[in-house]
Amino acid sequence: MNLAPNIALVNTEAAVSLIQGTQRDSQMKAWLGDPSQFEHDTDTSAAIVSAHSALRSGAETITALTGDATRSEPERHAVGGEVSARTVAKLEEAQRTLTAKAKAYAKAANDALTERFTLKTEDGWTNDKWLALVRDEAGKEGGYGKIGEMISQYRDLATLMVKLPTPLLGVPERQHTAWKVKAVSKWEPEIQAGLQMAEDIHDVASRYTRIVGMVRLNFHSPGVAAKVATRVKLT
Repeated sequence: MNLAPNIALVNTEAAVSLIQGTQRDSQMKAWLGDPSQFEHDTDTSAAIVSAHSALRSGAETITALTGDATRSEPERHAVGGEVSARTVAKLEEAQRTLTAKAKAYAKAANDALTERFTLKTEDGWTNDKWLALVRDEAGKEGGYGKIGEMISQYRDLATLMVKLPTPLLGVPERQHTAWKVKAVSKWEPEIQAGLQMAEDIHDVASRYTRIVGMVRLNFHSPGVAAKVATRVKLT
């Protein structure tokens, strides 16, 4: 059964789905990210736009090849392999840009955290008292919520939450992370915005590996393309 007439070179549902997906903006955004989400960062939005353009253009060329009567099936797949390689190269370039941007945002935010949240030696006694209070409240019903409220009220407790390793608090890492987010959001919202940006860009970049794999599997068949090498040359 031919599943891919005039749509894809590879006769599978996955190949057809990939080609059709590139024709829908919602699917492209789900696969490669929404550039409008990062419009205030031109490098990030441009990388995403470039990825969209590369995947859509590659898919359009694959579809055009299905109707190329001047080439045999192996020749169409051979050209499809070239289209696949070019598309993958552009997607991986965009992914590298996004990964670099995510790391840059994370580094800037973490450097700022180190600078603005500082444990002072002279506050050792107070910090010990805070730590004891956190451990005590964490074991009570509703204690996590009360600690969260205090983090929003006292900068020195917020600093302690940012700086101390989780094992010293005696709470699950997930809860400690939530407190750190609350501390930074309350007292240094610009840093939290940077951390969130790093996470958002990293999330988009991480999707590209799957899409690259889909292109390699579904733009052409290496086995069919290899038949080109069997052509008899006249001498």
